[in-house]
Amino acid sequence: MANYGPYFVQTRDGTRRVSISTEQKLTCAMRMLAYDITADFYDDYLDIAKSTAIEILDHFTKAIWNVDKRHYGQCYYLVDGIYPKWGSFVQAIRNPRTPQRQHFTRMQEAYRKDAERAFGILQARWAIIRGPTRGWSKENLQYIMMTCIILHNMIVKDEHDEDAADPFNPNDIPTRPKKAGIYARPKIDTDVNRNPQ
Repeated sequence: MANYGPYFVQTRDGTRRVSISTEQKLTCAMRMLAYDITADFYDDYLDIAKSTAIEILDHFTKAIWNVDKRHYGQCYYLVDGIYPKWGSFVQAIRNPRTPQRQHFTRMQEAYRKDAERAFGILQARWAIIRGPTRGWSKENLQYIMMTCIILHNMIVKDEHDEDAADPFNPNDIPTRPKKAGIYARPKIDTDVNRNPQ
């Protein structure tokens, strides 16, 4: 992260003391996202003040976009009929009559369910999404949400790469009984030479 944002590089302050380390900053940001621990907790745990913890999370959520190197543009939201008819809300068509509209409605409902399941997975992994917003601004909430999505995708990609590097072998399952083998007994020389010369 220090390669993508100068904020995360450890420096010295005005009194020539070493500032908070990169690892402390990353630990603080990741724990705030994963466990939704209040910012003042880090004063005791990592010796980081509440305002500094909030600042770290703010910098982290903005720097993660540079790490991922993807651009996320305008968003559209797949919603059901209870939402207002806004341009960014895509609702299913009530009583579709043509085959094209029926297909659109089926696909829209399927994707909306997929999005709801994905959001449930994000809520399970990142506690900051589960809880109340605690006074974050709309801009910060957007950065926090996108950071959780980007980190989730990075974790999934890393797990996928790990699985690809080490393919599944059913013989590696420890609970599966292995075939018994008969081994030849090793031959040991038991002759003792009592008169060495």
